[in-house]
Amino acid sequence: HKKYTYEKIAKALLDGQHGILTGDYGTGKSRCVKEIYTYLSNNIQNASAYPLAINLKDHWSSSNAVGIIADHLGGLGLSTSIDNTIKLLNAGHLILLLDGFDEIGTQIHDPRIEDRKSVRKKAVSGVRDLIHKSNRGCLIAGRSHFFDSQDEMLESLGLSNKLDNSYQIVVIGIN
Repeated sequence: HKKYTYEKIAKALLDGQHGILTGDYGTGKSRCVKEIYTYLSNNIQNASAYPLAINLKDHWSSSNAVGIIADHLGGLGLSTSIDNTIKLLNAGHLILLLDGFDEIGTQIHDPRIEDRKSVRKKAVSGVRDLIHKSNRGCLIAGRSHFFDSQDEMLESLGLSNKLDNSYQIVVIGIN
């Protein structure tokens, strides 16, 4: 396993790379996102970009980037900041830290694999739109078992054509 530090991940995000952080429940994915957010926030003067951390389980019904950002900022009482945040996103001045892609899906009882894949892909459509609109780095975290394969995960998140500029971080546990 490769070892990553919060600083190394933050620098990769500043360089425009995308990362997928996967691990089982309780292995420290959310803590890692929080530590990277803290690092980026503390070093904002040198970054030319602002970190935006979003807990995706709170935005399961949002099917696009604007909806996720509006819901997130509205929940924080910052509704008046939505337009400026979208401008920052479009200008490449936001580093996205998206936690919990596996917590936004709906339960699927249909055994047909193609139907389950399409439902999962639709469930993460807002996340995919955020990643697509991001002109800076993006870290996406969740449990990999949400998808049937790494290829499905990359395709559903819109990263299959960005493999040269993305990486996967597998978290076994954080001490």
